[in-house]
Amino acid sequence: MNRVPLSEADHRVSCEIQARLELNAPNYTSWIVRQASRHIGRRLLDIGCSTGNVTRHFTGCELLVGVDPNPYALDVGRAEWAASRPEVQLLPITIPSDAFLALERFAFDSITCLNVLEHVQNDLEALRQMHQVLAPGGRLFLLVPANQWLYGSMDAADQHCRRYTRRGLAQTVAMAGFTVRSLRFMNAPGVAGWFINGRILRRTLIPSTQAGLFDRCVPFIERLEAAFAPPIGQSLVLVADR
Repeated sequence: MNRVPLSEADHRVSCEIQARLELNAPNYTSWIVRQASRHIGRRLLDIGCSTGNVTRHFTGCELLVGVDPNPYALDVGRAEWAASRPEVQLLPITIPSDAFLALERFAFDSITCLNVLEHVQNDLEALRQMHQVLAPGGRLFLLVPANQWLYGSMDAADQHCRRYTRRGLAQTVAMAGFTVRSLRFMNAPGVAGWFINGRILRRTLIPSTQAGLFDRCVPFIERLEAAFAPPIGQSLVLVADR
């Protein structure tokens, strides 16, 4: 997004990370999809779609536009799934930008932005642009990493500008013009894993074996957090309306 331009090697590494996530964390991906799907309409914009490892699971739309600054990721997405779905467009667009504002012509009734806003230096301007391209009455579903004190080597390796507090995220979204409808933590057990791997062991990626073990626990974690909102989490989930 509006940060130092990535090199070709960086773009290809990003695609590799997405492929590993898709392979090692299918339950976690499904958890995100189930939450987001409750809030999407017929005309969806997915910001930061990458290869589409989450985007491809959004169905029932008459229009699904995915945007991402990584051309290699978009090529992978087109080849693997988007070419067979006529309602899908994958576009090489960054946020904030004039090109992004031009998307207003699509009259989106919903926007998903999943683990993307933390990459954007000017997150307030990005949210203002989301507000502008979303049709009146439209809905934003936002997923971001939580707790700045968790920021460590894995955040730095993935070029995160920040992690978010509940209060800070709610204020920034409201300043952009949205009405916040709900805001809650997600994935409480993930806090320990992220802290150990990123703050103590200084890893750049969670080991595949560890990620697979966590993913097998996700169905239980999802059921538990649906019944009892956790007081802390690795991520924050926000729903807001224009």
